[in-house]
Amino acid sequence: VTLLEYANIMPTPEFEKNLTLPPGSFMEFQDIVESSGIRRVVIDTVLPWVAIPQKDKLTKHIYSFIQAIERMGVTALLTLPKPVSPLAFTLKNRLEEQVPIVFSLNLDDDGQRSLLINKYLGEVSLPPPVPFVIVPGSGIVRAPGQASAPAAASPAAAPPAPEGPIKFASAFRP
Repeated sequence: VTLLEYANIMPTPEFEKNLTLPPGSFMEFQDIVESSGIRRVVIDTVLPWVAIPQKDKLTKHIYSFIQAIERMGVTALLTLPKPVSPLAFTLKNRLEEQVPIVFSLNLDDDGQRSLLINKYLGEVSLPPPVPFVIVPGSGIVRAPGQASAPAAASPAAAPPAPEGPIKFASAFRP
């Protein structure tokens, strides 16, 4: 595990004049990722990006960052607290436009938690929220009483072999 901080690029009055994150900081980040063989990256949180106040600059920054992460060949998880300010909502919306998967961790008035898939690779039909609990020693687990639907009985005979190229959609059953 390699932990890094925003320590040298946190928003300051001088930072806000630049309107973008310093390019050197990304180059340093890329060097650390590549030299350490890191394959999974968590950026907790991207909220400091709200210091980029112009929407067009923010959009370009997010696009460039996501493309750079993709070129590095790493899987990235970007976190953002529940937006409150208009700039935070703009950041959230611009991120959702650029990334392939978006999910929210929700907490309702009764204290029940759920995972909601907001976007998944352009799919129109998304699954319902998944209730979960946080269990000491186990982490995040499906909420009790919310077990998965029982598996369908196996067919008596194996399905016939495909006669052509396999289509992505045929690999999954509803």
